[in-house]
Amino acid sequence: MQIDLRAIPTAGWDATGVPEFPCCPDPQLGSLAKAGRDAADIDALIAFLQDSFTSTLYAFGHILRAHLPPRHLRLQAAAIGTLHQGGTDAIVHHGNLIVDGDLQPPSLLLVTGNLTVNGVLRDTGNVAVLGDLHCRHVGSEAWFIVGGDCVAEGFVYGSCNDTVFEVLGTLRARAVVTDDHAMYAEDGMIVTHAPTLPGVNWEVQVFDLWDPVHRQELLAAVGTDIHAVVPVKAFED
Repeated sequence: MQIDLRAIPTAGWDATGVPEFPCCPDPQLGSLAKAGRDAADIDALIAFLQDSFTSTLYAFGHILRAHLPPRHLRLQAAAIGTLHQGGTDAIVHHGNLIVDGDLQPPSLLLVTGNLTVNGVLRDTGNVAVLGDLHCRHVGSEAWFIVGGDCVAEGFVYGSCNDTVFEVLGTLRARAVVTDDHAMYAEDGMIVTHAPTLPGVNWEVQVFDLWDPVHRQELLAAVGTDIHAVVPVKAFED
């Protein structure tokens, strides 16, 4: 569904009801309002969002919720290009979205409802999901915000510093793994496997791949299943 910016009234760009973000910088609400009112088309707004905080992307989701009717959709991962906005490869979906198969959006991803990925979800740009996220595994390198709960059948893995996997609800997974990537859940993490001793910088439930003991314990607990989302080289000294 292409987002029609003309359906959003001028006053509607003043986002309200946006939650606080413990990790991400505050949304750039003034800049978002100006960008939305000045944008000639969705391509111009996407260009602004790609250079903005993920919290600002999240705030745009609140604007869509307030002024446009949602559409609930299920599609195959191979058809994800049908959700690209304008001439961009950004995915913006207003409503609940179910994707069958592995999903790796080429650019930013915004879902204003619940997102279910029946496969592996990997990001290449910032991600904001205003509802709950359900998936098989998550592999994240960008800034990723989930407004509800994140529930993974398997593993949640973060790599690359200076960004955060941020959940405003509860994070549930078989294991949570970091390679110099902050993992945060406001209402806590519920995991099947956790390291015996916490890492230096991370939550007690998080396996730190910079710690050789953590790597050994993780492999002992889940075996090669972990390579569904974490590369083999991440376990090498």
